[in-house]
Amino acid sequence: MKILSYLLKRMKDYSIDESGQTSIEYIMLLLVVVAIIFKFKTEVVGKITGLLDRVFGEKMNQLLEN
Repeated sequence: MKILSYLLKRMKDYSIDESGQTSIEYIMLLLVVVAIIFKFKTEVVGKITGLLDRVFGEKMNQLLEN
């Protein structure tokens, strides 16, 4: 019973402690951004390639082939 009360006290103390929440929030935000990138990877690559083709034209194709 002592162990259970100790664990409950530690969980309560951990939930009240706010010192680590900012790093967790940054990690969660990063995970969301990575998930969005993986989900829309083909669309993003297509749009970037199209943009680069319009900006650099034939030079970009030659650089990519070499």
